[in-house]
Amino acid sequence: MTTNAITTISKSLSPIVDKALSITISDKTTLEEAVTLLSQLNKFNDKIDEEREKVTAPLNEALKAERARWKPAELANTEAINYLRKEMTAYQTLQVQIQKAKEHAIAEKLTAGKISLDKAVKQIEKVKTPEKNIATTAGDVQFRETQRYEVMDLSLIFTRVKTDRHGVAVVTIDNELLAKYILPNDKAITEAMKNGIEVPGVRYYTEQVPVNYR
Repeated sequence: MTTNAITTISKSLSPIVDKALSITISDKTTLEEAVTLLSQLNKFNDKIDEEREKVTAPLNEALKAERARWKPAELANTEAINYLRKEMTAYQTLQVQIQKAKEHAIAEKLTAGKISLDKAVKQIEKVKTPEKNIATTAGDVQFRETQRYEVMDLSLIFTRVKTDRHGVAVVTIDNELLAKYILPNDKAITEAMKNGIEVPGVRYYTEQVPVNYR
């Protein structure tokens, strides 16, 4: 779309937009006016798309072709990077675990009275601490301890088990936690709705959505 075309369309569009944003639909007359405005606005959309496509279509084709040329190299590079990061993480995590295990063993011997405090300190000083920064002539890597999580049992996040006065286990669902931590699969729910399947816990309702023909 040329600058002149943008200026012309914007100038013609502006008063219609202002009118559309100020209308309140309260009766059939204002509803019909809204229909007219909606049609006019959608025609402007068509015109904008048409003019924009004159410029963007060839650009998108060129961009698509260029991305395709680089895709194999990008995929290979990403695979290698991910593999190295995974290997580095596994190695460094294990080294830190070994360090902590040795220090814990020394602390237990001290607590049990098997060694003196002075000896415990000397032994801990000898425990090798993994380097957090590994530098080479090509670059360097710094390891940063990061908290991670793995969901082992999804139901335990929002279910609670209590024993009643008769000793019977009663399972309850914490709806607040359920809503906070469990995201619904919108795509699956929509697909089920299209197939006439109602999912428990989902409210189904209808809306009158305008479809404009112009």
